[in-house]
Amino acid sequence: MVALAPGWADNGAVAVPRAAIAVAAAPRVVADPTSLIPGGWSVEQRIDGDLDRDGDLDAVLLAVDGPAQLEESSAGDTDGNRRLIVARKGSSGYTKVGSGSAATLCRRCGGAFWGVIPAPVEILITKGVLVVTQVAGSREITDWTHRYRIEASRVRLIGTDRAVTDRLSGSVVSTSTNLLRGVTVTTVRGEPETPAKPGRTVAKPRTVYLEFVVLS
Repeated sequence: MVALAPGWADNGAVAVPRAAIAVAAAPRVVADPTSLIPGGWSVEQRIDGDLDRDGDLDAVLLAVDGPAQLEESSAGDTDGNRRLIVARKGSSGYTKVGSGSAATLCRRCGGAFWGVIPAPVEILITKGVLVVTQVAGSREITDWTHRYRIEASRVRLIGTDRAVTDRLSGSVVSTSTNLLRGVTVTTVRGEPETPAKPGRTVAKPRTVYLEFVVLS
């Protein structure tokens, strides 16, 4: 499940814009995509792959506010906010096409499940799709998988999977949403403390871009 700032609607699976968002500035072209991260931040992860099927290797950066590597004993010294940055490779260099400041867990956001260990975020590119997977929680563990693709020089969220597991009761509530089709499927295993209704719902397809995704 994702949420957005005020001014956006929620269809029960993802939040969506009430109005189109204009892109005001001309894109900046750089030779090295790591130069796109903010000052004082570091590259925690980088993967390269073809996200727009043009044969060039685009770059995905997971940037962190602070040093790229932390000792486990010092992981709690900083929130370690993260940012997911996607740069498209062209003939002249790299152009940033998406940047999400709230689409990933911060280092301290793993809950008791990870303790002092920085919360891991897994990013990979498969068949032109960026897949971001992360897990956090304490008694209840939430597992998120978000899928993105480059579309019209933006990074669009095309699918989400969210599973909430109660480690005490063993119940699992899973929600999978295809934003391209507007279909959400909910499955329930066991007896969750908060009742959930399994089933399939269909709504109008939604367009959500990386900049406006908030993990929740």
